[in-house]
Amino acid sequence: MLFEFAVELEVMTSWHNVRLLSNLFGLEHARLISKFPSKWQREVYQACDRRPDLGDVEKKRIKEKVFLLGPKLVSTGRPYAPTKLWLENAESEHIRRPFRAIIATTNPRAHTFILDVDSLDESVGLWNVPREVKVPREPRVMATCVSLLFEMSRSILFVDPNFKPEAARFRRPLIEFLTVACDVTQRTGRSFDRIEYHLESVCNLGFFVDECRKSLLPRIPNGCEITFFRWKRRKPGEDLHPRYVLTDLGGIRFDCGLDDGEPGETTDAGLLSLALYVERWEDFQQKPKSGRSATYDLVDRIRVVGGGSVTVLP
Repeated sequence: MLFEFAVELEVMTSWHNVRLLSNLFGLEHARLISKFPSKWQREVYQACDRRPDLGDVEKKRIKEKVFLLGPKLVSTGRPYAPTKLWLENAESEHIRRPFRAIIATTNPRAHTFILDVDSLDESVGLWNVPREVKVPREPRVMATCVSLLFEMSRSILFVDPNFKPEAARFRRPLIEFLTVACDVTQRTGRSFDRIEYHLESVCNLGFFVDECRKSLLPRIPNGCEITFFRWKRRKPGEDLHPRYVLTDLGGIRFDCGLDDGEPGETTDAGLLSLALYVERWEDFQQKPKSGRSATYDLVDRIRVVGGGSVTVLP
């Protein structure tokens, strides 16, 4: 659903290529450019500077466009050997941990996973990526669906009105989601601004807090902090029905919910369009930036800190 591509530095030293690829990558296209090496943008700038046939104006234009690619890049902590050529690094890394594909100016060893930038169209198998997939309702598989999105994001909002801390079928996927988020933090040193879970308020506060303390707190990774927002439907008003994983950059829909299922069960999972994502993100903000009134009435907030405590917030 989200796919990581390695793009050779030299590919991006052409204004034609930079302009083309900037319109073909991003969450809305389900394609992300790997930060390979980790300072990929800086390395592209240096590759431009090494080309004597590029004028100063064209170099400046390319660098400005590459700078704007920031939200379309993803860092997954891949190793890179500076003593080897970029393509050799990419081929070795693909064998160890595959990219979706490698986009390069040459393919001297005739690998099928290397694509020429001029051959990119939807008829090319590795380039043609699905925005919606059918996935098993298994916690680890569901967490894998959102892992690249977490790599890029600073805030995470889980949305499932039916969440129950006492129900193992909800806890298991949540623990996997939080484990992925904690892995990102540990590897990058970058903490998330907020991790929240939005649900419908259907039981009394005391019961919910007790179950969070008894059933959820011992299982959350140490130091991981999540705040539960319990909402009430307005009448007349919209039902609390959708099930999403939203971040500050985009969102993924899980049709059957954020709980796991019986063996053999699947759910449809899909990337939200930009317009729908913006609407749903605003639905679960206490003070929507759009200026419109809140979609639901907030009942209470409960913060759970792994290895710590459960607190009802004012």
